[in-house]
Amino acid sequence: MTGIDLVKISRIALAAKRGAFLQRAFTDKERAYYLEKGEKIETLAGMYAAKEAVVKALGTGFKSIRPDDIEIIHDGNGAPRAVLSQIAAQKTGVSKMEVSITHEGDFAFAVAGPECEKITKSAREELRYAATCCNEPELWQRQLISHKGDYGRIYVIGGSAEMTGAPLMCVLAALKAGAGLVTLCVPRSLAAVYQQKTLQNTLLFMPDNEGKIIFDSAVLDEICSRADAVVIGMGMGKNAEAGKIIEYLMQKDITLIVDADGLNAMAADIDRFAVPHACRLILTPHIGEFLRLQPDSDFLSLARRLSCVVMKKSAVTEITDGYKTTATAYGTPTLSKGGSGDILAGITAAMTARLEPFEACIKASYILGRAAKTAEETLGENSPTAEDILKNIQ
Repeated sequence: MTGIDLVKISRIALAAKRGAFLQRAFTDKERAYYLEKGEKIETLAGMYAAKEAVVKALGTGFKSIRPDDIEIIHDGNGAPRAVLSQIAAQKTGVSKMEVSITHEGDFAFAVAGPECEKITKSAREELRYAATCCNEPELWQRQLISHKGDYGRIYVIGGSAEMTGAPLMCVLAALKAGAGLVTLCVPRSLAAVYQQKTLQNTLLFMPDNEGKIIFDSAVLDEICSRADAVVIGMGMGKNAEAGKIIEYLMQKDITLIVDADGLNAMAADIDRFAVPHACRLILTPHIGEFLRLQPDSDFLSLARRLSCVVMKKSAVTEITDGYKTTATAYGTPTLSKGGSGDILAGITAAMTARLEPFEACIKASYILGRAAKTAEETLGENSPTAEDILKNIQ
């Protein structure tokens, strides 16, 4: 199994100011190596990222194994390798592991396990993007004279009687990520439910049949006349009309982000959507949804066939437009909970107001991972909920 971790060097620098961190997380040999390298924080960050990657590869986290149970040693050429303490080796059945470490800007990136060097090399371009794009002030600073329309009008179509929360998560994520105006489009029969739950977004009630949204061209035209981006799928459930709605939206001049039940609707008859379209299409499947869309796992083929950007979510999230491909490794096991995908879809929608779809997906993946890691620092790996991750989007 492969483990991947990414840390901000500036965060390690802050932690290193506390002597307890150095004593708790590193062995005597590692501290000596750090001193030998002139106390460069990049060295410390790389070793810590490698330790995190090892416990991810082992599937243990820092519970039964402490950070100083893993020692990152370097050969005469500076190549790193992880060696586990006797206690850790007895618990895991693993005594050593290959690791690869690289740095770019304010990031240290590490991979542990088979083919770690190959994975690290393939991620370097993406790390360069993270170092340059993800921290560009102009993407975050609002203009002194501006209005909400300057930062994207997002419409989120979803929800059903059984799953009212999913589209709300998406809406709040879009707002936290900087969207100017977000409208939640939900079944009319659930109006009373959503009127009690919304404070920061507007509502649009769509015709429905027993809590399931149904196709209505007039309502969809109204949405598309106002929207910069439309997100569809979260919480819709098995909906016979979802495919028809997506098919209609694909012919509009909008950015269309399809997630969750919207993807399942497309997978039921994928050829129906392999047609020329007017929208800028983004699909955000997890592994299971991806395999339903493309059973042969041909990542590039799906993107080319549908003329879209595909963001395949996993511990390493892969993104392609069919020609350019990258991978992001900002994830953490904290994201292995319901609601994380809804949040990512909302962040992605907000980013499309500032970036082209491919770059928007990269940045959205980064923002989600950073929020999860921040929540994890306070609450641990198991406790954070989707709401905790939302609170840490910044």
